[in-house]
Amino acid sequence: ERDSIRTPRRSSSGSSSSSSSRSSRSSNSSIAEAETAVVEMLLEAYYMHLDNTYNKLQTLHEYVGDTEDLVNIQLDQHRNKLIFVDMVLTALTAFLATMSSISGWFGMNLVSGLSALPYTFKEVVISSNVGGLLILFGFFFWIYRSGLISH
Repeated sequence: ERDSIRTPRRSSSGSSSSSSSRSSRSSNSSIAEAETAVVEMLLEAYYMHLDNTYNKLQTLHEYVGDTEDLVNIQLDQHRNKLIFVDMVLTALTAFLATMSSISGWFGMNLVSGLSALPYTFKEVVISSNVGGLLILFGFFFWIYRSGLISH
């Protein structure tokens, strides 16, 4: 492009000098307009490229945000499952603690007169197991009714 830009030569004659200077001014302005048009086209191309890159970055930012939300949802789901397992284990522990306290009460060497009756031990063990299981199933039923589990 630089080779196409030529500086006008001045001639030695007077009349041709004025016409030559007019033509050189018009050729200089047309050259300047051409250079301005080239610069504008380059700037427009750079702007379009920059705008395209900015749009891609915005899309990538939204994708990263959506992925982060998805990961948080999955983590919440796993946390809820762990809380459910913890509730089940707590209920089972309470059931076993009840059975342990009843067996501990019968295991003490106290004279209460209950050990003299022939079927008292079996009755107490069976009734305490049934009572503990009723409490355990009542707890699970309450969890289900309150919406903590949906299985």
